Amino acid sequence: VVDRGNSDFQADLSVPGMFRARNSDYWNSGYDRGHLVPAGDIKSSQEALNQTFILSNVSPQVAQGVCYNAGAVCSQVNVCFEFTGRQRVQQRLLGSL
Repeated sequence: VVDRGNSDFQADLSVPGMFRARNSDYWNSGYDRGHLVPAGDIKSSQEALNQTFILSNVSPQVAQGVCYNAGAVCSQVNVCFEFTGRQRVQQRLLGSL
């Protein structure tokens, strides 16, 4: 069974150290770690779910209850659902500046 309770955010060791994001970068920063791929959509394996928690697969998002999947991003996802007849979007491009 795939369980996100068994996943933790981890640094991506394949990224050179001086460019590598760390959990400590987020502590008291005012930002949360936002999954680039919704973790709740990953049900194929625990390994696949764990990969969504690698810090190179997250983007800083404003904390204080403002969800990355809210606002404009949520609207775009809803438009995709309507366009595809409520099917999950198979591909999307998302990143940070």
